[in-house]
Amino acid sequence: MVGSAGQRAFDSDEQVAASPIGSSHRVGMADLPLGPWAGAVVEAVVRKSGRVWHADPDCSQRPARVETSSYRQPDTGSLQDLVLPENLHCNPPGELGAYRRAANRLLEYDAETCGAEDRLAAGGLSLGLLDERLQHGDHDLEAVLASGELAAVWAVVRQRRNGLLVALRDAADSGSERLAVMVLADWVRSGRTRREHQPRYTEFLELAVERLERHRLAQGGADRQIANTWLPDWLVDVSTGTAPANATARLVGQVVGSADVRASHDVPAAVTKKVWTSVGRAWESLLTKLAGEYPGDIVAVFH
Repeated sequence: MVGSAGQRAFDSDEQVAASPIGSSHRVGMADLPLGPWAGAVVEAVVRKSGRVWHADPDCSQRPARVETSSYRQPDTGSLQDLVLPENLHCNPPGELGAYRRAANRLLEYDAETCGAEDRLAAGGLSLGLLDERLQHGDHDLEAVLASGELAAVWAVVRQRRNGLLVALRDAADSGSERLAVMVLADWVRSGRTRREHQPRYTEFLELAVERLERHRLAQGGADRQIANTWLPDWLVDVSTGTAPANATARLVGQVVGSADVRASHDVPAAVTKKVWTSVGRAWESLLTKLAGEYPGDIVAVFH
């Protein structure tokens, strides 16, 4: 049996329309040339009455008794136009598989860059990208990306990443109060221990409990438990680069939308939103105050 253009195109639900690759364009399969896939015929097998296909003869999960189909690839176009069976478990061996894996790596890399750019525009810092140890992956895939038909697109996405890293390094000034806030948020979070919380964490917890109790937002004295549920998430958000005000906005949205909170009492959503906004603002103020009390070398860990 030979597959036709009627088969689902590879990763069609993740594609974007082909357009010139620029600083604001997220790369998709439509931007990537067919390379060795042009005109190739791919054989895939499936267990009789099964649904999972295999294109690698050496796949450990390849069934013994199978039906085989052949899928001829287009001579022109992009990787968006690949003709493959649905539920394909493994790539063909050799050059075709390596090229497809390299293409996927390119898309993941570019999506990570674009996400970090969006986060930076919203006030967040993806400082983990500055760790060069995390930038190197499979050397074989990188060799495929650096040469051949993917090289031109790979050069563009690498240039985009380098521009992002410059912007992040500029933000990662060792005297920045912002970075001090990030480091302190992580330090405060580490004070949440299983038996008895450290004073640095308890101080933040009490700010929330006092406001929740004042407005009787929880039933049965559950204020501390509720605050202890949401405070770590807020601290993680801030410590990983989200601006404190944005972390508060996200927290409020999550609390108001929580099914547990909605079911636990009859307090109007507007009141819940107001109280939790005041909790977040109190946390922001305390972190800022602590950051001002520490010397700039507190953020040397980022350099």
